[in-house]
Amino acid sequence: MKTLDLANFILSLDQSEEADITPMKLQKLIYFAHGYHLAVFGNPLISETFEAWKHGPVVKGVYESFSSVGNKHIKYNGGSPKLKLDKNSVQLIGDVFKVYNQFSAGQLSKVTHLKGTPWYGKSNYEVIPNTEIRAYFSTQKEQFIKMVEDIEDEDFVQNFNKSKYKDFVDFETL
Repeated sequence: MKTLDLANFILSLDQSEEADITPMKLQKLIYFAHGYHLAVFGNPLISETFEAWKHGPVVKGVYESFSSVGNKHIKYNGGSPKLKLDKNSVQLIGDVFKVYNQFSAGQLSKVTHLKGTPWYGKSNYEVIPNTEIRAYFSTQKEQFIKMVEDIEDEDFVQNFNKSKYKDFVDFETL
């Protein structure tokens, strides 16, 4: 999937009055979704690569698309391309959103900077290989599952199917 398609999908999830997704926070939400997708399903969620930038992992195309916003909140413009995803992938993206959207861009950036993360020790603009992202997030899966379980919410896919955004996803059958 193209990263900008995933970015627009994530932005469509944050329709509250307090919507606070900045370009940096969006990068981190994409990174966590991609990392956990690699760890859980063994394949990449996005087709582009992450690079190690000063404030953490970045997909250059997403940066270029939203850099004009600066550090302000991104206003979702409505509409989104149809994504071809299986229900498990949509559930995972929803779980990542529920767990990590409650944190600020700065807090998420700090998490990506911890010793032992794929970003740690990389040169500026160096590509972060998916093999390293997968290995790291594989060690974080159990903690993530506990965080998801701690958030008392109904099944994300069921709620999503009832929302006005349900037409954004064409569920693939596995």
